[in-house]
Amino acid sequence: MKALSDLDLPVKLNDCQLSHSSYVKAGQGTQKIKLLWIVLGLRIGLFLVELGVGLWSHSLSLVASAGHLFSDLLALGLTLLAAWLAQRPAVYQRLEILVALLNGLGLMAIAAWIAWQAISRFQTPLAYRCGS
Repeated sequence: MKALSDLDLPVKLNDCQLSHSSYVKAGQGTQKIKLLWIVLGLRIGLFLVELGVGLWSHSLSLVASAGHLFSDLLALGLTLLAAWLAQRPAVYQRLEILVALLNGLGLMAIAAWIAWQAISRFQTPLAYRCGS
């Protein structure tokens, strides 16, 4: 059982809601950024493999999944940019809202492209040869 001080409970202070884990300690920021870089590198590799196999096999589901991975890559990249800008002397307020907006717009663009591809494949299906 966790002690009450170990729980991440919101605290109300002067009409401002804070959380115990809201603030990153001095050495943890760079460690988290390094982990984000590692995750970004691994996901780029997975994206390239998935996209390549999806294009090679004409699989719309693999290409759609690669599109989802691409949106994750954009979100990770924007997160790294936001973390870098947060370390700058001038604090950029509400940057996380801009990052979330850009991520949402990217997801909507990918969903529109997938829908367009699916409709075009229904109208002109790919011809498959069975046997010899």
